[in-house]
Amino acid sequence: NKGERAAQKNREALEKLGLPEKKSVKPSVKMTHIFWSVIPPDKLEGTIWPELSDQNIKFDTKHFEQTFGKKEGKALGRKHTAAAGTMDATLKQQKPTVVHLIDSQRQQNVGIPLKRLRLKNKEIKRAILALDDTILSPATVNVLLSIVPTEEEVQLINKYIKDGSDPAYLGEEEKFLYEVSQIPRLQERLTCVKTKQEFAYYARRVLEVVKKLRSAIIEVGDSEEFKRILETILALGNYANGGTPRGAAWGFKIDVLGKLGQVKDNTGKTTMMHYLYHLLEDQYSSVLKKFHLPMSAAVTQLKLTDVSADLNGLGKGVQKIKSEMQHPGAGKGDNFQKVMQQFEVKASKDLNTLQEQFEKVRSDFQKLAIRFGETGPTVQPESFFSSLVKFEHELKRVAKQIEKERKAREKKQKAEKEQLRRATLRKLKKLQQTTGDPDLFAAYKKANSGDTAEVIERFIDRYQQEKLKKAKSKKE
Repeated sequence: NKGERAAQKNREALEKLGLPEKKSVKPSVKMTHIFWSVIPPDKLEGTIWPELSDQNIKFDTKHFEQTFGKKEGKALGRKHTAAAGTMDATLKQQKPTVVHLIDSQRQQNVGIPLKRLRLKNKEIKRAILALDDTILSPATVNVLLSIVPTEEEVQLINKYIKDGSDPAYLGEEEKFLYEVSQIPRLQERLTCVKTKQEFAYYARRVLEVVKKLRSAIIEVGDSEEFKRILETILALGNYANGGTPRGAAWGFKIDVLGKLGQVKDNTGKTTMMHYLYHLLEDQYSSVLKKFHLPMSAAVTQLKLTDVSADLNGLGKGVQKIKSEMQHPGAGKGDNFQKVMQQFEVKASKDLNTLQEQFEKVRSDFQKLAIRFGETGPTVQPESFFSSLVKFEHELKRVAKQIEKERKAREKKQKAEKEQLRRATLRKLKKLQQTTGDPDLFAAYKKANSGDTAEVIERFIDRYQQEKLKKAKSKKE
């Protein structure tokens, strides 16, 4: 039947890996289960799990049962985001002082940025043709892109001049639009300039992501502490899940790391995470001291799709520059071909290097994920490393909580001891006042110095001797 075929398949997979078939443990009581996703034997090859063994973990199973065994009759569990203005091409019959061919809103949209640039129209035209970096700052390029003349505006101004009208009568905004409209493919050129200016920033951003991801991959892959923790969780989980289909597992999906804090003990006061901490503290104290994933924490917000988008954007930008270089220039003073050719050669080389590094680190991440039994398109650095970092934070939170409780107990014990000492002092003082006994006074002073237990012991001995003396004198 289907079950027997599945069992045979599992046995064959384990035999291929040289692994024994695990025997399922059976707790003596019903346990609170850990709902993990078991990695089947035929998916173990190439993962970390065959290197680990829950048999290495020794713990008090009776105590574990007492802590996470289900109480009869009580179910424990979790409590259940101007429009483009129209053109006014109607010219007045009389000769105006200033001629505006564009509407007032467009005049404002062009005029205000122009005033901020504080440059003459011919200076702007010369800078765009010469690709003068001293004038074409990133901010200036963005402004110019926002006020590039439209095809309709160019036709309107050219018709005005072709009809014999004097361009000297045009408004300042129209004069600017006329001047820069003489630069061929103005918007495309400015877009290429913007790509050139932003290339280094986006390339550096991609490289930083690649470096961070590479560091996180090495950090997790080389962490012996993380392996010991997984091994310990495997031992606890196989015992808790003993006698169920989730028991006798060789490995588990790492999403269970975020569920350990939800597995309550049979009092509802502590969790499996607390139990794990105590067990690690007892058997692997160095693990708790050394387990730290700072590089992983730096990539929890990383999305490979964002990096791919940056690389694609850089690639498209460089391709546009190549395409734009095929168009004829504006003649004398036009440095577009010369400057952009030099940039394109270096940018293409840098882009190829970035793409190779990105593909390599993406492949390394997939290998790391597979090593921990994580496969499929949903396994991304963001979710993978977030699971690990959240687990680390929760483990440290539990550690702080346990330490706080420990200090509270010590404080309480100290207070109780002090209370006993003060009570003893009061009794001694009272006896000293009534007897005048010098030894008693010396004992009182000694008690006052804090050696309460010894004082009490001496008094018991002394009064026992006094009692014997009195009894003996009565007989005589």
